[in-house]
Amino acid sequence: MIEAPDIKYVRSGDADVAYTVFGGGSRDLLICSGLGAHVDLIWQIPQSAEFLQKLGTFRRVIFMDRRGSGASDPVPLMAVPTWEEMAEDITAVLDATGSDVTDLLALNEVGPIAILVAAMHPERVGSLVLVNTTARYAAAADYPIGV
Repeated sequence: MIEAPDIKYVRSGDADVAYTVFGGGSRDLLICSGLGAHVDLIWQIPQSAEFLQKLGTFRRVIFMDRRGSGASDPVPLMAVPTWEEMAEDITAVLDATGSDVTDLLALNEVGPIAILVAAMHPERVGSLVLVNTTARYAAAADYPIGV
């Protein structure tokens, strides 16, 4: 098992958001996983640990738990944070790590939040990598494939 990097926290609004920083390279890569991810426990999954370790050989990797997941603060019942609040969590982590420009990797339901961060702060996002996500979830007249 690969040893997990130290967990750090940054205050964003009324929550503490957990993140780790590891690796090195000339460009930053911020990974924001969906619900169920955990910045500490992910290192106990051999395939995930190997993947992260390889990323760290050529990037400074910033891995964060979104609010309400992993080591970040939980969200109150019936008070799901807005996309804007979760976007602010990402920028708070970028500020705390001194990352001026990052490539942003977003998984699952974090995709729309990453798109929002890129739209709100285009100067901070070098590129977007969206994995297993969608621009919206609910069906609409212009989006019939939604839920």
